[in-house]
Amino acid sequence: MISTWLLFSIIIPGSIHQISSIKYPINYMVQYIDVDRDKSNDIFELPTDTLKAQLFNAYPFLRKTFFGNDTNINKSVINRSISGLVNIESKKISSGIEDSSEEKNKFIKRLYYINPILAFHNRINSIARNDYYSYLNHRKYIQSIIDKKIELILKDTWNNITVDKEIYAKYVRTFK
Repeated sequence: MISTWLLFSIIIPGSIHQISSIKYPINYMVQYIDVDRDKSNDIFELPTDTLKAQLFNAYPFLRKTFFGNDTNINKSVINRSISGLVNIESKKISSGIEDSSEEKNKFIKRLYYINPILAFHNRINSIARNDYYSYLNHRKYIQSIIDKKIELILKDTWNNITVDKEIYAKYVRTFK
């Protein structure tokens, strides 16, 4: 009896964990730090006209704004818009991390028949919304809010809108 418990509770879960860790190494999300540090520095070093072109490609609505129609390049507007480009780089990195995590989850699910305890544990986590997919959905929700905020900031910055108390109250209502 104890050997069955030992097999299903320690040996098989531990083996599956080790195999999955070797096949799919743990991701410590270091790529996010690299994007914030390295890509931000790379973006800041780009010439202003290149930044403007990248912003227009990423956010086409900027072409129809006050500063978008201006033939002169306003460096301060460009510099205040770089967060939009860094956000795009962050999304690229997160996509790669999510793909890797999805592969690992599929691998573990294929082994549920060997380890029903792991299947039960993961099912309970899913019911409690404490599993990877709940985290992923929450992260996507947060990312959608970040995207909306960046677009709102870009629209206001490029249209030369000064944020006053009324506009700030509108922001608070929008993202409540």
